[in-house]
Amino acid sequence: MHAIRGYSFNSHDALVVTVVMPLSFLLAFLATKRLDRNWPRKHVGLLMILGVWLFGGLFMMANASFSGGGFKSPEGIRWVMRSIFLSFIPVYTYILATYDGALGALMIVTLGGCVLSTVKSKWKPKQPQ
Repeated sequence: MHAIRGYSFNSHDALVVTVVMPLSFLLAFLATKRLDRNWPRKHVGLLMILGVWLFGGLFMMANASFSGGGFKSPEGIRWVMRSIFLSFIPVYTYILATYDGALGALMIVTLGGCVLSTVKSKWKPKQPQ
């Protein structure tokens, strides 16, 4: 959305992000669970949530570049390198999601991913007899 809307990003776009991000997380989760049914993946959802929290800040910085922030900052390479380092700290992902308009999506993905991971790890498919 940031690449498409640039400086015109508004609350309607944030609503789209809040719906699309959790849906894409769900689709990726289901695709991962179906890749190879013989390989046990009890904690895929938790690992995916960890990936969102560790790399979310980096991708939100990339999104901010489309509207003059992020990697296009006028403050130079030192600021960019510091921001990249900080983007791997989970609390920074929370802060960036607040500014990015993706906080709702981050919370939905986190809570939904925990629920999906718990439900899928306890659910055992019926074995053919």
